[in-house]
Amino acid sequence: MGADLNVPLDTDGDGIFDYRETDSDNDGIPDAIERGPDGLHPRATDGDGVPDYRDTDSNNNGIPDSLELAADGSARTQDSDGDGLPDYWETFAGPNLSPNNPADAVTRPTGHPLTYLQIFRSGLNPRTTDTDGDGLSDFDELFVYGTSPLLADTDGDGMPDK
Repeated sequence: MGADLNVPLDTDGDGIFDYRETDSDNDGIPDAIERGPDGLHPRATDGDGVPDYRDTDSNNNGIPDSLELAADGSARTQDSDGDGLPDYWETFAGPNLSPNNPADAVTRPTGHPLTYLQIFRSGLNPRTTDTDGDGLSDFDELFVYGTSPLLADTDGDGMPDK
């Protein structure tokens, strides 16, 4: 059986139906920005089929949009130590990083061949070596196979890359 189309959605579970909210997924980014320019074809940035206005991690990098983006949809960019990693990202990425340690950018997470700065610039999830969960490491997708570490099915054939 399919979903009951007569029951309004409450994506963030706050007791207010999505159609009455300005931010239905409660990620701090107004739905009007996440829906895209015409509203008829909502953005699904990460290709998962879930419109950004219902997705709490619209680029699927493991960092909630509420930490990553300001209310106007622009990136939060404060970088206290000037290492190229925004403070919000260093806070999310793991306990070994500090917004006040510029050496963080050139260190590597345990078991990961990429530096934190490479991971950030590539839009990858710093908490895993396989951001898209397709069975290929982010490193192999970037430097061996030429596939996207952000899309489990880079060529769109309905099969994961691995």
